[in-house]
Amino acid sequence: MAWLIVAALGAEVGILCLLDRKLFSAWLTPTTILAVPYFLIVVWALLAARSFGFVPLYPESIVIWMVGLVAFWGGGAATALVLRREPGGWTPAPARFERESRPAVLVLAWIAIPIIAFQLVSLLRAVGGFGALTSEYWRQTYLYGPIGHVMDFAKLLVVFLIGTVTRKDRLAWVTIVILVLLTLLGQVKGAVMVPLIGGVSYRVLTGRFRVTVGRVVAMSMVIYVLFNLAYLVGAAGYSTSLVLDVGIYKQLRGHMLEYLFSGVLASGEAVRLHLSVRDNDWALIYAPLVNLTAVLQGKPVVSAVTDYFSVIGPGVADSNVHTFFGALQLFLGTPMYLLHSVALGFAYTLLYAGARRSRHAWFLAVLCFELGPLGLGWFDYYLRYLVYWEVTVYALAMSVVAFLRTGAAPRDVSQAAVPVRTRCRAGRRPASTVTGARVCRARHLRASGRAGGACPGGAAARRASGHRRQSLGTGCTAPHPRSGA
Repeated sequence: MAWLIVAALGAEVGILCLLDRKLFSAWLTPTTILAVPYFLIVVWALLAARSFGFVPLYPESIVIWMVGLVAFWGGGAATALVLRREPGGWTPAPARFERESRPAVLVLAWIAIPIIAFQLVSLLRAVGGFGALTSEYWRQTYLYGPIGHVMDFAKLLVVFLIGTVTRKDRLAWVTIVILVLLTLLGQVKGAVMVPLIGGVSYRVLTGRFRVTVGRVVAMSMVIYVLFNLAYLVGAAGYSTSLVLDVGIYKQLRGHMLEYLFSGVLASGEAVRLHLSVRDNDWALIYAPLVNLTAVLQGKPVVSAVTDYFSVIGPGVADSNVHTFFGALQLFLGTPMYLLHSVALGFAYTLLYAGARRSRHAWFLAVLCFELGPLGLGWFDYYLRYLVYWEVTVYALAMSVVAFLRTGAAPRDVSQAAVPVRTRCRAGRRPASTVTGARVCRARHLRASGRAGGACPGGAAARRASGHRRQSLGTGCTAPHPRSGA
């Protein structure tokens, strides 16, 4: 029975991915990034959870996901059809305003780093060293308050930097590493994983990263190392000898499995035990709006962290996370969680289509950051935390900064990455961006069998075909109808 339900889930995920490919001309969509990781975790949990001492996966909880996923996809598909014009059909290319934004991003990142570092040092002195890193007091103090908002803003900067960094950009790499390490010290894995997922998504959407099996394995290893570092730092605070103890790495493996299985298993236990919640627990899902209203009215705020725990593993291992749709169904009930899922599908598709059409760097950055909670949907419903609402405001502010810098820059420089959907006269192939002229030039060189140099045919041929050298590098810059040349 369990495998039959999982097979149905796999068929549903495959069909929805193919339909999204048809709708958006892309594999990376809100539905695919939400559905595929959950399916893989469910298969792994069904195969291995009991052998590691965890409770078995309750298959009926998968049905909640299957229905919720259809509702989510339906809201997005309806939005795409209402827009009439296909949101996809684009060629991945660098986004607009990336060049203008980079100096401001680096300056702001290096303003945020000493602020966060000062908070780190002050707290370490107050709690007595690194040994307190694993305490709940540390998490509540280090990640919240005014410094918490600085860290939330820094996460958006990390998405942009990861999305645009080049191999030789040492300053950007150093900035990324420092910000990730500072965030990692908060001992909250999702706070690190969401910007990483967002940054990689940005690279995929702008054509800088091609997803392959090898790269997925490499990314999984990086996440595994970062996951272990979060615990090793705290362990080293107690005793540096623990880092060399083989036993602690066995415990880390158990923690990793508990983290992977906690959402799907706890959701299953909630369904199996018919867990009932308090009447006003719907506020957990809408905590940012509820708390904003409460602050304006001078009332106490509510915590977005649920206090419903389920025993899922060896000993007293428990979990209070219930996956994306599991949490929605638990706190909103069956009718409302489906309506909420439709609304989310609408909102995500609207953001997805708008970001892709505009090719605006900060619209893409906020989209990719918001894709992070979907990628971790197998764990919990993250959208009930303020950061995912707050980052939108930061992205709008950065878009204004980029726009102002564009007005101060020379036109040919500021518009260097503006997309132009047209054809190169010489190459007969789509030139998706002005900077895509380099690609056109490469095609000419391959056609002529040359490894370098100018357009084949000599100066006369270049003049006849409209070729000329660019001020920002060499390549085909034949006049394009929509570029105004």
